[in-house]
Amino acid sequence: MLVPAILYKEQIKKEFR
Repeated sequence: MLVPAILYKEQIKKEFR
């Protein structure tokens, strides 16, 4: 569950940029 959480956070950060 930690793997998807990190990927999700990274994707949000990329989209937030």
